[in-house]
Amino acid sequence: MLILLYHFLIKDKDVDENIFRRNFEGAPCLYFRKESDFRRDMEFVKGKDNYWITFDDAHKSVYEIAFPILRKMGLKFSIFTPTKLVGDKSYCSWKQLKEMSAAGGSIESHGYNHLPFDSLTEEEVEYELIASRDRIRREIGRYPEFVSCPASRRISKEVVNKCGYKDIRYNLGEVKVMKNL
Repeated sequence: MLILLYHFLIKDKDVDENIFRRNFEGAPCLYFRKESDFRRDMEFVKGKDNYWITFDDAHKSVYEIAFPILRKMGLKFSIFTPTKLVGDKSYCSWKQLKEMSAAGGSIESHGYNHLPFDSLTEEEVEYELIASRDRIRREIGRYPEFVSCPASRRISKEVVNKCGYKDIRYNLGEVKVMKNL
């Protein structure tokens, strides 16, 4: 499966090429991506069956830049959402997330407080997962199936399943696939 993981998208007109190249080009997990590069990525994916387009953090650029492109191309995608941050200045609102969900995007969990799970006790991880799961259910109308661990390498699949999730999506191991686009 081809997994494309993004965090933030940037409108081409807002990019100083020298600064962008120096700071973001070749960043792991396509962390920052220019709009024109994102369009090219989506053209590559269009028509393929075995892909997963994902966004960590529910940054407002997902709604403003990616969503119109994804909707127009009819591509499915997932947004891993740190639920406590929804509606803050740089993040999508629940209204925007509902709109993307209604259009075929899946709203998944990125924890409640966006804390690195590696630094938490098992009980704290469970709180993060359950609070996030319940908030997504309340706001979107469905439980999330997947969790992406913020800044973490591994958490127990048993804990994830115990908290009502189907599986974990890790950020690690995907960079090689994405750099070959």
